[in-house]
Amino acid sequence: MSSNAEDLPLIPAVAMEYVAAGREWFGSRVLELSEELHPLLKSFSKQSVAEFPDVEVTDEVSTDYRQFAPRYEIVLTHDTALGFDVDAVMGAMYEIADGLGRQKEQGMMRFISDSAEASGNVVHMNLDDPVETYIEALKTLEVSFDSNGESNLALVASPELLERLRASPPTREQTRRIDAIMDAKREEHRAARSRRQLP
Repeated sequence: MSSNAEDLPLIPAVAMEYVAAGREWFGSRVLELSEELHPLLKSFSKQSVAEFPDVEVTDEVSTDYRQFAPRYEIVLTHDTALGFDVDAVMGAMYEIADGLGRQKEQGMMRFISDSAEASGNVVHMNLDDPVETYIEALKTLEVSFDSNGESNLALVASPELLERLRASPPTREQTRRIDAIMDAKREEHRAARSRRQLP
């Protein structure tokens, strides 16, 4: 049985170069948007495989190396693409970025938590008095500072802890103690850098 060419359905064709460019653009925008939605991800450095240190992975809870495999599935129909439904595509991009960002953020926090537990650098927060617990923990932390004297210290807290801190923020006296500790650590850091620069 034969058919005339005019009887065949029209099938849209897209040059592979366009497909590759679209895939690259969409993937890059998803990564950028996931960092905007989950700012904690911006604090982690990005390196190529060639820049990774040599590590030996002997188990699944290595404190040196861990693989993450975030995954998110979404379906876009041909009609969405062929109809240039920009709103649907942007909505899908947002959904993917949020889902992947949340998975990566949770994975990194689990890795940091496991590494801290393995090295013994864990302070269990007393939720009845979180500020005092933070002050005691701050005394034991090694803090580095940039050339402007700004610290690299960041507090990542659970929603429950944030709610407690909002309900009971540091008192003026507690703020003074925190500032005094940070000033002392800043001076220690400056002195250590000066000693390293001596001939």
